[in-house]
Amino acid sequence: MLGNPTEAQDASQDIMVKLLTHLSTYRRESSFTTWVYCLAVNTLLDYRKKQSGRPKLTFEFFGADICSVQQESNAFEEEEKAELAEELKRACTNMMLQCLDNRSRAIFILCTMFRIDSRTGGEILDITPESYRQILSRSRKKMSEFLKEYCGVGGICRCSRRIDYAYKQGRIIPCKPEYLKL
Repeated sequence: MLGNPTEAQDASQDIMVKLLTHLSTYRRESSFTTWVYCLAVNTLLDYRKKQSGRPKLTFEFFGADICSVQQESNAFEEEEKAELAEELKRACTNMMLQCLDNRSRAIFILCTMFRIDSRTGGEILDITPESYRQILSRSRKKMSEFLKEYCGVGGICRCSRRIDYAYKQGRIIPCKPEYLKL
């Protein structure tokens, strides 16, 4: 949701503290799980507001960056290349999520990663189930179009062709993966 594993760890701690210190505000108007998700999502959206000074990443900008270099890596051993390609794929997935606006990203994550249905998701975000489904549909379409255009014909990932470029840009650090350790 936040685009940065370190910030996500800080936010997770903040969410846990809020859960413990705000337990008395739970009024049983929804399930406890829905209340927890609501508190977590609102906390994460507040974090995103604090990040508003950052330039917004767009699918167009990210796509242009992906197209800038496509070549096989020769700088790493095969086993290391496979690990770095997986790290890059996870970083790339994170970057695609960052191309969505905050609400769309929250909905996409709630549905895709947590399997939250539209009724519960709408309750968490204080929108109708129909709006939740519509935003989710648009987000899925944007992600799908991006993947089709930039990430390989037939769903074949091209991250292994971008390892050297990503390494030179400082986006992956072989001895210090950000995503594989999660």
